[in-house]
Amino acid sequence: MMGQMEQALSMYRIDHDDYPSPLAGGLALLSQPGTRHGAYFEFKPSQKDESGRILDPWGRPFAYDVRPWPRRQLVLYSVGPNGIDEGRKGDDLSHDD
Repeated sequence: MMGQMEQALSMYRIDHDDYPSPLAGGLALLSQPGTRHGAYFEFKPSQKDESGRILDPWGRPFAYDVRPWPRRQLVLYSVGPNGIDEGRKGDDLSHDD
């Protein structure tokens, strides 16, 4: 799922010249129609919490951010089965893995 979300984020970036803003909805923006096609990614209702945040396989929100320096860098990861944010170490699962 994370690889598919990363691909959807790349398509969003092509259409909008940037990744979706974490402050403006982040990953949830991927479920909106693109400029040249339908939604970037179709999330099932069970993949979202009541706030619309996208959930990992353990039912916790994915960590998502876009770092501005030194270049626009995507940060996407799950805190993994133990539920502890270990900064993309330990059992955390990153899009870079």
